[in-house]
Amino acid sequence: MPGARDCGMWEAVRGCVKLALLGAQASFYASDMNAIRSMLRLGLALCLLAFPCRAFDAAGDELSSVNNLPRVALVIGNSRYKDTPLKNPGNDANAIAAQLQRMGFTVTLKVDAGRQEMIEAMRAFGGSLAKSKGIGLFYFAGHGAQLAWRNYLIPVDAAVNTIDDMQSRAVDMNALLDDLIRARNPMNIIILDACRDNPFGSQVVLTQKGLSQVDAPAGTLLAYATAPGNVAADGTGSNGLYTEFLLKEIQARDAKIEDIFKRVRLNVRRLSKGQQIPWESTSLEQDFYFIPPAAAKKLAPEELERQFEEELDIWTQIRASKDPAPLEDYLRRFPSGKFSELAQFRLDRLLAQMGEKPVEVGPSTGPARPGPSTQMKPASNASAPAVPPPLRLIAAAHAAELASVAPPGANPFTKGTAKADADYRVGDTYTYSRMDVFSKVEMGQFTERVSDVTDDEVVYNRGRRTTDLLGNDVVDRAGNELTPSQVYVYE
Repeated sequence: MPGARDCGMWEAVRGCVKLALLGAQASFYASDMNAIRSMLRLGLALCLLAFPCRAFDAAGDELSSVNNLPRVALVIGNSRYKDTPLKNPGNDANAIAAQLQRMGFTVTLKVDAGRQEMIEAMRAFGGSLAKSKGIGLFYFAGHGAQLAWRNYLIPVDAAVNTIDDMQSRAVDMNALLDDLIRARNPMNIIILDACRDNPFGSQVVLTQKGLSQVDAPAGTLLAYATAPGNVAADGTGSNGLYTEFLLKEIQARDAKIEDIFKRVRLNVRRLSKGQQIPWESTSLEQDFYFIPPAAAKKLAPEELERQFEEELDIWTQIRASKDPAPLEDYLRRFPSGKFSELAQFRLDRLLAQMGEKPVEVGPSTGPARPGPSTQMKPASNASAPAVPPPLRLIAAAHAAELASVAPPGANPFTKGTAKADADYRVGDTYTYSRMDVFSKVEMGQFTERVSDVTDDEVVYNRGRRTTDLLGNDVVDRAGNELTPSQVYVYE
């Protein structure tokens, strides 16, 4: 799930490139690729002028200040449950803790922790971040469950015999999120490998599987081992499937945190044959590296252009591939690339044609709402200290914002997810309004009718305009053929 900053920046970048193309559209046509590339260079130059420091999300940018802050981690792995023991969470927690220590984190490790021990450790974790103002990382492996849209981490001593026991005998994740918001540290990473199936055996029947969707608070990356409402594999080796790949990818030098999780998602998806697809919600505003680049330097425009040309050439060769392998290789090399949304969309369609069943994110409305006997209280794990009113307001701001847009019966902790609708049909019509960007006055309308749909493109008005399946122009309304572009996101 791309971050808002990434989408907004690339919207501006593509706008610069389109400005260059539109300004010269009367003077060149598709057959003149040199002219097209010249206009792309002009667009690149315009972007560098408009955004001199952060025009491109490239490794050559100056290193973000968050990479110099103290690093604090709380790692919990629960395996020895009485009724439903797990094989790998203890191994996972030990391996993650050891790796984070090698990367400069001050780590608190808890294995097979009871409820009170978890609550005290989480409270101390939030307090430490409030003092150090460093980077916080919370990792949990073990059983987890959702009830009334809230996510609960299950301690090894939890005696949950009925749904009503959940609130008092498990640990509410919302309380941790509130603690981290109150800490006011610049960045937090929360990793939950906690969606194992059947946490209570046959004693308790839950209305929803896995964990519930939650939107990350500001400055936070929230990572799930699998999509909300789904379950994750415990793994057949010494680590869970998700943590196995996480341990591998966080050791990649110069890899930004979002790119790490994108690679983990691809690897887990392919090895599980699509049955488990990790999921993230992110509101990070700065680039964080587990292993930062040895030296950061700004790249010259010529080097940025060379990198763009190299990636464009690779994408041009593979974009019509009927084999998933080249698309997977591209996404591993360029997880946040200039054409990664297009590559992901293409890969999804190919895998679906090959029999992979789609994994659906759990519902955001419906029966997860509690009944009369399970009305939920505000998030608070037992014995939490009193919070001064001003800080309580800060901690509640994120939940209040989400609740204000949630319809009755909906999950109040998320605004939901959306994917591009590529279900085009011949005869569909789309009517557009031309509007002055400043006055908002409508200048006119035009309608386009779908006249043909191929595996990769949508043709309008008998060829007057062509787009890819995400809506990016291939042939514009003036008849100019454009190089591949990625203006619209897939998900």
